[in-house]
Amino acid sequence: MSLVYTLLSKKNGISAEFLRSRVDRYQNIDTETFQRYFARDKGELERLGIPIETIQREDTNGRNTTFYRILPEKYRLDEIEFSAPEAAAIAMAASYWGEDALGNAAQRALARLGVESTELEHSVFEPRVSSSEPAFGQLLEAITEHFAVTFTYANPVGEQSVRVLEPWGLGQRFGHWYVTGWDLDRQAQRIFRLSRILNEVKRAANEFTHERPSDFSMREALNRMKLDTGTSSASIELREGRGISLRTRAEEIVESEEGWDRLTVRFDNVEDMAKDVAALGNAARVLEPASLKRAASSLVERALEAHRTAVPTYELRKPKKSAGRIPETVKVARALDMVSYIHDHGGATFAELSEHFDLDRRTLQSELERLSLCGLPGGLHDELLDVIIVGDDVNILNAEHLNHKVRLNLAEAFSLMVALELMSAVPGVGDDSVVESARSKIEAATGHFSNLSNAITARFVASEDPERWSQLYDAIEDHRVTRLKYISGGRDALTERVIWPVRLKEQTGRIYLQAWCTSANAPRVFRMDRVRSLTVLDEHFADDAAELAKVPTDLYSPLANADDVVVKFGARLRPLLPEFTPTKVSTKQSDGSVIAEISSAGDQALRDLVTSHAGHFEVVAPPEKRREIKEWLEDASKMHAESGNQPS
Repeated sequence: MSLVYTLLSKKNGISAEFLRSRVDRYQNIDTETFQRYFARDKGELERLGIPIETIQREDTNGRNTTFYRILPEKYRLDEIEFSAPEAAAIAMAASYWGEDALGNAAQRALARLGVESTELEHSVFEPRVSSSEPAFGQLLEAITEHFAVTFTYANPVGEQSVRVLEPWGLGQRFGHWYVTGWDLDRQAQRIFRLSRILNEVKRAANEFTHERPSDFSMREALNRMKLDTGTSSASIELREGRGISLRTRAEEIVESEEGWDRLTVRFDNVEDMAKDVAALGNAARVLEPASLKRAASSLVERALEAHRTAVPTYELRKPKKSAGRIPETVKVARALDMVSYIHDHGGATFAELSEHFDLDRRTLQSELERLSLCGLPGGLHDELLDVIIVGDDVNILNAEHLNHKVRLNLAEAFSLMVALELMSAVPGVGDDSVVESARSKIEAATGHFSNLSNAITARFVASEDPERWSQLYDAIEDHRVTRLKYISGGRDALTERVIWPVRLKEQTGRIYLQAWCTSANAPRVFRMDRVRSLTVLDEHFADDAAELAKVPTDLYSPLANADDVVVKFGARLRPLLPEFTPTKVSTKQSDGSVIAEISSAGDQALRDLVTSHAGHFEVVAPPEKRREIKEWLEDASKMHAESGNQPS
């Protein structure tokens, strides 16, 4: 805060030597440590949207010296006026983000723009978008700052290679995030799915050689990707009575007297098909194509490798609402917003500040005390922020350099622009022109990010084919009883259900139907990819608020009286943790993962999670359950190895 205050107050700039002699954190440290600290602080402020300029000029002793400054016109957020419908659209779009980093950024942006946040209402369709991929932040930064990156990448069948990319754009389609740009090894434009990036994305030493073309559009790049329907065919053998999900999709089933049936199944995507096969363990083996064999085998091997490693040390505790230490950058952003908020309102009460910044009184008191210590480094009393508290009223004087709102940083701008683009295609969103005008105003306020709107895009899976879901939308709105033929994953069986459909939800590329199941006389959540037929009946159900209120909002459905299991969520799966309603969690592991205790949804559900998230979802305890999963994976590995040796 003091660094921002100082660099804003001196238009001619401040030398590093002055800062080193006056700022407490820089005093009494060697030159190398100072340079590291100062470079880190500058980087953190720039990530907050606060640009620091360097200028070269002579100092008072005639020496050519580097000076640093923040220009007020590049610090301040231009005033934007939103109509009531535009503000409502922005607030609703921001609520599409979950409680991850971009969700928090979206809420900070709303507060700065003077838009009241809102909860996602119970409507026909409730989508959620997440930036859970670990590579996300570094790639977004690389796109805006124009630097090359390197990473290890696995293709759809698990083959790995090291890639060097000059990224141009980032977008979501088919439920996955993609990055595209110039591949230096291939010397061509290429597109990569973030979930296939296996390690940390690092800045490459290569110079940026191919700037983003002026006519580039990430939206058009993703539009060229086609999600073909049933274009490939697989020959798969299943143990008798197993794999009902594949059997109900098969074009042909040839029964065998040896306990195996041979199926011919058409599929869209090799990775999704491989997950279906891998989840069946040693009850399924692929005969052809070879690409599907390798993909299914790769999932099993990666899951097995994770379960062969030593169990990490952990200590489980009851989860807290805000676990972990709040980063200093978040505190700084909030403090800057607090100063401008108090200035704009001519003062504020503790109650107003607590509600606006979601702080309890004790934390708010602490942050106001810290503000009173900010100002010119080593400054006198009248050079520090004058925080005045009289009873319940708060005011801040001597803060003229900080009274203006800070412009949106990269994460804040990205979160709002992507959310509004997603909103424009959501069924029943209303007036598209309102969404478009709101997005145009946000775009105008973020022009410092080099035409960011062309570099980003996103769409929900449900918006790809709205006609497919129109029958269900109508059934939900009209309270029509609906009959499903549904694959029960836990029982590996085709069941028939009569339901009262309540809402559709989309999360991480998968669509769910929340409903009251009259067959079970209980609330249920159905995965739509497991629905084999759907019939909307002429019968209407009453809008029974008491019963419909019982319909769960969580998408993970543990069994009644289920045993607890301890599982490890890899770093990229951490945003999904709240959906599993953990009873206990560990402190974050060194690799960014979290270990949590959850209620089991059954053995098959665990196996599905273990193989589909190969290596990123791991059963930790009880020991016998981990051993059982490991042995199951070993049997599956042998089966796929034997299948791989057979002629295709």
